[in-house]
Amino acid sequence: MASHLRIEDAMILPARLDWPSAVGNFILEFGSMEWTLLAFLKQHLPMYEFKRVRDLHFKDRMSATSDYLNEEDYPLEVQEAFARFVEDIEPIRKLRNQLAHGHLTMIQDHAAASGETPSKVTLSLPRDLDRPYNAETWNMEFSELKKGLQRLYELSGEMDRISKFEPETPNSNEP
Repeated sequence: MASHLRIEDAMILPARLDWPSAVGNFILEFGSMEWTLLAFLKQHLPMYEFKRVRDLHFKDRMSATSDYLNEEDYPLEVQEAFARFVEDIEPIRKLRNQLAHGHLTMIQDHAAASGETPSKVTLSLPRDLDRPYNAETWNMEFSELKKGLQRLYELSGEMDRISKFEPETPNSNEP
């Protein structure tokens, strides 16, 4: 009897959700979503165009996908769903870039040290090395990272639904 692997059977879930596992899951999930977008583009674009688009930054591949959906006259509902996806993924994309290219530093002020408020982790770029307490440096609590990860899971599902849509093709047997 042949067994079939379902995508939900292969999900990687941490035994516990802490900073390292949440960051790792975020990076892995974002990569999976990005792979789905590339697979969609490879299936639909001419190879010469795909070779050009695959080397673009994620944001530019999203723009190329929007152009493709519009040029190929995909139904308005698919175009609108992708436009919402592009808008909704932007803060998640920024978080991904900060996680992937920055460094994490634990920030504990007196209130956090006494347990009055949660500690924060500063996500900063190397150029911000000497500015962990600066207002321009991105500070977040673990709960914010968890919300971002949950939103990313939702958007990955949306990308899966959009990428699986197939436009109707005329049936050659019909008059």
